[in-house]
Amino acid sequence: MSLRRRLSVGALLCVLCLLFFAASCQNGANDTETKTIEELSPEEQIIVKNSSPLKKYFMSNPLGVTGIGDPMILYDNGAYYLYATSIGVGFKAWKSTNASSWTSIGNVFQKSSTTFGEINYWAPEVYKHNGRYYLFYSALHKVGGKNRYAIGCAASDSPEGPFTDIMPGKPIYAPDYSVIDANVLFDKSGKIYLYYSKDCSENIVNGKHVSQIYGVELAKDFKSVIGEPVLISTPDASWETSTGNTMWNEGPCVFERNGVYYLLYSGGFYGNNSYSVGCAVSDSPLGTYKKYKTNPVLKGDGTYVSGSGHNNYFFSPDGTEMYAVYHSHTNPAEGGGDRQLCIDRILFDDKNQLSVNGPTFFSIPIPSGTAGVQTVARDRFALSVPDGVKTVRGSTDKATNGIIKANVGRVSGDCWIVEPGQNGIGIRFTEPMDLNYIALYGDPNHTSRPESVTLVINGRYRIEDVPFSDSYEPTLFSFRNLPEGETVSSLTFCFRFDGQNDSVAIKEIVPVANLS
Repeated sequence: MSLRRRLSVGALLCVLCLLFFAASCQNGANDTETKTIEELSPEEQIIVKNSSPLKKYFMSNPLGVTGIGDPMILYDNGAYYLYATSIGVGFKAWKSTNASSWTSIGNVFQKSSTTFGEINYWAPEVYKHNGRYYLFYSALHKVGGKNRYAIGCAASDSPEGPFTDIMPGKPIYAPDYSVIDANVLFDKSGKIYLYYSKDCSENIVNGKHVSQIYGVELAKDFKSVIGEPVLISTPDASWETSTGNTMWNEGPCVFERNGVYYLLYSGGFYGNNSYSVGCAVSDSPLGTYKKYKTNPVLKGDGTYVSGSGHNNYFFSPDGTEMYAVYHSHTNPAEGGGDRQLCIDRILFDDKNQLSVNGPTFFSIPIPSGTAGVQTVARDRFALSVPDGVKTVRGSTDKATNGIIKANVGRVSGDCWIVEPGQNGIGIRFTEPMDLNYIALYGDPNHTSRPESVTLVINGRYRIEDVPFSDSYEPTLFSFRNLPEGETVSSLTFCFRFDGQNDSVAIKEIVPVANLS
């Protein structure tokens, strides 16, 4: 069959499938009536075996790296590099090709005779700039007979190190107070800015130990600052001041988007579930930052996730998704200093309001453009939902935007309630897709669920009776067993229920295609 004829047949099947998708599904309430689509009856459709997509296409918090804190991820040349506070005097790093499974690459920076730090090497951040890699960090050293934290910078020709200080034996920034948690912004103006936390070990405000966030312009060689530092954030919200005589605003992370400067920072005590991430915004790098009234934007529930904080950010390889990388307690019930790696999506609404879709604790697709697969954008497919299907808080568009939300203990917003007799949810793609898999997310907090789901592909192929997930994990359909070269134009999900009063809450459908 010619390509042109195959495409026109696929388009015809697509239209017919959407017109008759309700008739294509078996009504499982009584398990007696079978309706057919016009193109092919179920008996004529070809049954295709389902196979679970490879684990490399998913990530699930926590991500297996423990004994760390203050993580930062750099994506470079097809690989993800993780840098974090770790045990020892120096820094270790980890590498991944999918942001899910991580392999240690050992020490990338260590204390030596040419480093200024004595102990407590904290919060490494690595940036690629003019073809080289620069590691900013803080460490404790003796100056004027006092132990004080300062900020250093080391460089390498490789993201895997080894890194060596650009000012041997000296920090790049050591004011007359302790400074930690260096963060760097390469601004669109061409200027470079250094952000840090004035540590509470020495900073006394109104009789209390307080960590505050400052910003200052950084020289282009990273060896000095320009002008005076500006105070941009101090603990003043109730969730930040609940820790008594010691309070924190630390772990700054600043970036610009659509003319808005976002400051993500951590407040609360790192050793318990008060530790969370807040957001503040400004119209300039060192301007007045206004904190969200809805803060914190990332907070653990104390059961599944605790102490979520000290985040940074990175983008998916195709640039369509933004992620927060942060740490949480390895043992949520105990808290403490043993922490682990977590990653979740950063989102923006139509008013540029930032939120973090997390903490999640179940399988979500890896960042789009990774490991040969790409999440299909919402504007590349249309959805058809049967009449009478209930929409809970929001719209069907929000239930197909690729954002899988976790709402422990209650039915999520932005989902559909599908009942018997409404068994066909249809998807039509704007162009034929080389799909790898599709993930169907239900809501386990809903009171009932279907026995199984059948997927009709192009009105011709059927993946039959796939058990519906009864947890936060997705129900998965793999397209690996379709005939070679078969692309996907349309899909219909058919739910099989045990009883007339059963229903299912669908909160997300995520198609994932092979990279062309």
